[in-house]
Amino acid sequence: MEYDFWPTVGIAIAAMLVAAVIPVVNILAPLIGGAVAAYISRANAHEGAKIGGIAGAIIPLALVPLALLAGFSVGAGMGGALTMAVLPYMFFVAIIGGAGALGGFLGGHYNEENHSVEPADRSRGRSPEATTSSDTEDDPVDTLKQRYARGEIDEIEFERRLENLLDDRDDDFGNTDVRDPEEYVRER
Repeated sequence: MEYDFWPTVGIAIAAMLVAAVIPVVNILAPLIGGAVAAYISRANAHEGAKIGGIAGAIIPLALVPLALLAGFSVGAGMGGALTMAVLPYMFFVAIIGGAGALGGFLGGHYNEENHSVEPADRSRGRSPEATTSSDTEDDPVDTLKQRYARGEIDEIEFERRLENLLDDRDDDFGNTDVRDPEEYVRER
């Protein structure tokens, strides 16, 4: 399912704010907000963590004006007021953003497990849509040809391994009508 990132972050923020006013569950508000937004948008775990983390980092922005006001009211001046605004903000971003990212990850993981949402294929740096069935079911001979073409193995090693692969195919399938290994070398 396709979703818009920033409106989904808005959903996470709204869910965090709603959960924050409910007694007892308010301590889990960032976790709940991230999980709800990831679940509603059908994001995978990776995207859910981004949604929850960004929403959790935005929530503490409300504290900055309050901290500035508090700093000025105690006569700390501009330097003290900025210190009172920035340091707590960084602390709350780490705590609330981390909890939001965890909630988003959990909501996205739930989607992956229960709603047929494809996980992000981070091992190859590609989205699941870019993965084809040929990536997962490579023919050993094709893989060998690719390694030879990239120069990972020399011609002698290529022919030896190809002969082994063709012998294995003869044994497994009883098919003795296979091409000569020299034909594969000429195809490269």
